Amino acid sequence: MPNRVIKDSVWTSPTLAKLSQLADAYWDRFILVADDWGCFDAAPEVIKGTVFPRRKEVDIEVIEELLQEYNKNGLLFLWWEEDRRWGFFAKWDKHYYSGSTQYGSKGERIKHRRKTPEPPKDELKAYLKQSGTKWNDLEQSGTKGLKPKPNHKDIYSTFSHWIKKPNLIKHQKLTPDMIKVVRSTFKTYPISDLKSCVDSYNTVIGSDDYWYSYGGLSFETFFRKGVQKESPFKRFLPEAKPLENLLRDAKKPANKTFPEKKQSKVQSADDYLKSIGAGEYEKKK
Repeated sequence: MPNRVIKDSVWTSPTLAKLSQLADAYWDRFILVADDWGCFDAAPEVIKGTVFPRRKEVDIEVIEELLQEYNKNGLLFLWWEEDRRWGFFAKWDKHYYSGSTQYGSKGERIKHRRKTPEPPKDELKAYLKQSGTKWNDLEQSGTKGLKPKPNHKDIYSTFSHWIKKPNLIKHQKLTPDMIKVVRSTFKTYPISDLKSCVDSYNTVIGSDDYWYSYGGLSFETFFRKGVQKESPFKRFLPEAKPLENLLRDAKKPANKTFPEKKQSKVQSADDYLKSIGAGEYEKKK
């Protein structure tokens, strides 16, 4: 089970504030048992062994009471399928996500392969309506059984965008080796951000108004995922504001004057001899 990131919105959640002290205290433990879709096996025996293996005071009866309290407060949808009970956290995408979350071409979250059944849409919709939660399909359908893979169509699209830029290295074709190098980057960042990187890089190396040391990077080198050094494309992500921070003037201290360097006076050979008295010595001699 991947690690979970809990957003600070849980602090001010009016729904969580309605829970009993015990239910509120154990809420985070239940979150960890859900998959990327917010679903899990809701059998109390399974939860006991997974979530509370060393809590003797939390028995099956207590777990069932907690599940029912979450259900009554609009937090947990329960349903039966093939003689097994399943659960879905109704506000899963609002407050939680996986610590290893990756994003697709449109900025949507890419989830791991589904091992739980999809909640029945009509029943879930009725439950959400009753609890006052807005229905938006909750990203539960359309990708059952699919593993997240890099979208080669996005890589080809960005490559095509790259070769159209006048200041960037031209490649004859996108090879499998190039795809292998960059696919990790394309699994992690939205394609809109990566194309923006290409635009900014083309602008920076094509103008004397900007400074950047590496102007001849290939497509795969630019998008290569860095191990020891930072990947070049990260300097050009929209949040890095490359067209502001890479301006030549941006590196100069603002409103700061520098003292003029003192010019050292170069003496002639005769002046030097006079300064040390050599001329008088020659006359006496």
